[in-house]
Amino acid sequence: MIAPRTRWGLVLLVVAVGVCAAFQIGKVPPALAELQGSLGISLVVGGWVISTYSAVGALCGVAMGALGDRLGYRRTVLFGLSCIGAGSLLGSAAPGPGWLLASRVLEGLGFILVVVSAPSLIFQLARPSDLGVAFGLWSCFMPVGTSAMMLASPALLSLFGWRGVWACNGVLLLAMAAAFHRATRGLPGRGALRAAAPGSLWSNVRAVVSFPGPVLLAGSWCMYTTTYMVLMGFLPTLLMADGRTRAAAAALTAAAVAVNAAGALGGGWLLKHGAPRWGLMVLSGAVSGLCMPVIYGSGTAPWLRYGLCVLFSAVGGLQPASVLGGAPLYAPSPTAVATTNGFVNQCSYLGMVLGPPAAAALASASGGWHNTPWILSSGAAVWISCALLLRSIRPRTEATARR
Repeated sequence: MIAPRTRWGLVLLVVAVGVCAAFQIGKVPPALAELQGSLGISLVVGGWVISTYSAVGALCGVAMGALGDRLGYRRTVLFGLSCIGAGSLLGSAAPGPGWLLASRVLEGLGFILVVVSAPSLIFQLARPSDLGVAFGLWSCFMPVGTSAMMLASPALLSLFGWRGVWACNGVLLLAMAAAFHRATRGLPGRGALRAAAPGSLWSNVRAVVSFPGPVLLAGSWCMYTTTYMVLMGFLPTLLMADGRTRAAAAALTAAAVAVNAAGALGGGWLLKHGAPRWGLMVLSGAVSGLCMPVIYGSGTAPWLRYGLCVLFSAVGGLQPASVLGGAPLYAPSPTAVATTNGFVNQCSYLGMVLGPPAAAALASASGGWHNTPWILSSGAAVWISCALLLRSIRPRTEATARR
């Protein structure tokens, strides 16, 4: 169903939902030391508290997307918000690490439900000519939400402690669920809004994983998120090795993450004005492949290293605008849009889970970061190849696609 006009208020509400969901990723790293002291958790368990979202996504992305196509996108987003809010509230009362990890699993399931179904709502709330900008806005939810919470957490932790931060986030998510329910209840037949026919859940999964468009989008997205997580995850370590204080390294990393949102907005604007989707993907992949050897070079000046990290984040923002906006266009059918989003996101979470440990293991084995570009630049080659192959595939909804 093609929207006759763009419901910008509802589009922005969906983006706000994503931002609040992403707060739950940004709240953990600044609180990790306090969590260790309060619950007596080890650094390894703390790492699992951080990576639970990625692990849940890597295991359940396609299934959660298929569930969204079956139950309806609006209903799935509401259920996801409720799960995140309940998980955060339960986590605030955690007496030990097991309880906290279980609450993070519940949050992670809710997060996946939101991120695979929200783009499907946007696709049906925006008219074709506005899809580029609408998905550019949606692509900002992760960097904006994560970096905003990372920047706000030190002050919030000093005022409320980690339990207070978890409780406040739980209340916020449940309030957002109530606001979303109220604002979208007048959308009969839209984004309940296109659920798959009964019995088609697994056929949707089979169709998506065998369709070339979703596979190429997923491959390109996986390589991007792997690179992004390796670079931004270890950027504080690199900055401190270059002589920055811990506080300065955290602030500079948050700034580099935030710049990604500007790139996503720029990507949406370029798509609206006719830029080819595959071309933006190739450009972002090329910048990644060229920057990595210099960033991890042993003789690179600190200012140049950080500057190239910011450049990668900014130009890399073209990738989420292109891929997340392309998933509805390259889905095998109108009733498999959330399943396509789930498949694309599941592949990205696999990269998030496996990429940083692989890069860390290589750095440990070789005595430094100088071999890291072998992983990341090779990933950029796959990223670019997927984009070039996507050029030859006709989007399912040709009338609404800007290639």
